Amino acid sequence: MGHSIPDGDTKPGATIEVDLESQTVIDPAGNVHRFEIEPVRKKCLLEGLDDIARTHQYTERLAMFEDDYRSERPWLYSA
Repeated sequence: MGHSIPDGDTKPGATIEVDLESQTVIDPAGNVHRFEIEPVRKKCLLEGLDDIARTHQYTERLAMFEDDYRSERPWLYSA
C-alpha cells in the first residue's frame, strides 16, 4: 500500500526528494520511503529512453535477425 502525507503536515513550498537510482522518496519530515519499479522502466527513465530510442539499442541484433530470416527463406524475397 502507498504512503501519503497528511494534509496538515505539509507547508506551502514543502518539497520531497525522489531518488530513482536508490528507489527512495524522502518526505518533508525526512522520512525515507522505498518504492518498487520495473527494472526496464527504471533503466529507460535513468537513460532518458522512450520506446523508439530503446528499440534503436537493438538495431544491430535486428539487422542480424533480418539477414538470417532472409537467407533461410529466400523464396519470400525473390522478385
